Amino acid sequence: MSETIEKKELFSLPEGKAYSIRITNNTGDYIDVTNYGARLLDMFVHTPSGEMKNILPEIPEHDPASIETHPETILFGSDLSGLSQKLWDIAEEANSSVLMTAETSSDVKVGIRITWVNLNRLILDFFVTPREALSVRLSSCLSFDKGKYEVSSFSQEVNGLPVNDTPYNNMAFIPLKEAGDTFSSAGGDIKPMLEVKDTASPLRISLYSTMECAKVCSGDSHIELTSFPEVPEELLAGETLTERVICGIDYITTNLASDENDPESPFLGFF
Repeated sequence: MSETIEKKELFSLPEGKAYSIRITNNTGDYIDVTNYGARLLDMFVHTPSGEMKNILPEIPEHDPASIETHPETILFGSDLSGLSQKLWDIAEEANSSVLMTAETSSDVKVGIRITWVNLNRLILDFFVTPREALSVRLSSCLSFDKGKYEVSSFSQEVNGLPVNDTPYNNMAFIPLKEAGDTFSSAGGDIKPMLEVKDTASPLRISLYSTMECAKVCSGDSHIELTSFPEVPEELLAGETLTERVICGIDYITTNLASDENDPESPFLGFF
């Protein structure tokens, strides 16, 4: 099956139309995104039994009120106001991606390219360009149905402590806490931040990011994987800030005696 894009109208607002855009990869797994707030609506993937399952928290209706009560669907988070309830322009549609752009009332241009590719990799590319000098802090939050999860860190520090002084030493799995720890890793390259493992199924969710910090939090009905910088970025007029987040969805089908025998990261060789 080839990668495809399908678009359908969800609702109309005075300023324009909101669409649902479906991106299907070559294995038939797909995501639905909307230009209303640049949000992720659904992520349907095949389980090892062949069943198609939406692993995101369900939105009862795809209308403004229902979507707005699910803030965890927002992909482009920032301290810039008004973007989560704004109709973004659909600037480009490709076989496996869609580019959305918007502009704030303070003349800051923003954009996000959402790409869904083979091996169920969700790639988010962000950019921000202000007309005047600006201090801005981006973030990206991905939420998944709540289950019994354990978390593994790939990062160098946890809450400012070296990993070898924490339970995360050697990527050890520990139960996910209600108040998530913050993981940090220096440098601006794409890097592994964390992985969560569903203890009731072979599902693994991996997070890579150019941002320095990541956090896992547990809500009433979902878990949140959030990427964010340690400090706000100071931008000059006309300067463009870019960031990238990659999330991988994997069902490990091999029967494993222990986590120590888990296969190597599926991201190896992907970049």
